[in-house]
Amino acid sequence: MRTKVSILLLCVITAGALCCGGCRVLGLMLSPSANERKVAAEYPLSEHSKGKLLIFVEGTTSSNSGGQIEDELFQRIAVGCIEKCKFKKKNIISGESINALKSQTSDFSRLSPVEIAKKLGADVVLYVLIEKYELYEVGPEQYYRGSITSRSVLFDANSGDLIWPGAAGGEVVRGVVDLEARNAEIVRTTLLATTEHCILRKLYDSPASLYKTEAEERNYYSQ
Repeated sequence: MRTKVSILLLCVITAGALCCGGCRVLGLMLSPSANERKVAAEYPLSEHSKGKLLIFVEGTTSSNSGGQIEDELFQRIAVGCIEKCKFKKKNIISGESINALKSQTSDFSRLSPVEIAKKLGADVVLYVLIEKYELYEVGPEQYYRGSITSRSVLFDANSGDLIWPGAAGGEVVRGVVDLEARNAEIVRTTLLATTEHCILRKLYDSPASLYKTEAEERNYYSQ
């Protein structure tokens, strides 16, 4: 099963070495000045921009994410890699290519992200596992609340080595929207935008003023 392979992979990482809703998203969209202070990347993904990148997003069986959430997060990260990490669109393995391989491979669910990357000709793979996704209505006035938790790792597809992060268990991101009046779409968009931002900010020199977002649950990372 795809999820069993994914969880096992993250466990191996841990044992071996060892987050647009109104103002919440507005900060992600503002353009910083050219001389603004930057937060240095933990790992510069742009070093691989001449090669092929696989972005592989999936959810655990209990995540409640579903294909639509996974596909939209994939698209957001792909756009982010183009805009922030100097990748050209042609160098990012498309969702269509991933789906084609999935339909042609009977044991696809047993393949690791690195094995999938090799089959698709990628040089590096950014693997994002959605562990939990929630979006629900609160009370009779149609207020909405939501959260998303994910873990991300970056592998060299040729060697299978872990490139990023250095921390055990992958890069954990948790986005939370406590309450948003009468608009589930805003909550969903905010959660996905926050996840993309909080993953990629570690992989390029991010403007300091845009580094933190309102919807990330910062105290969650130390738990």
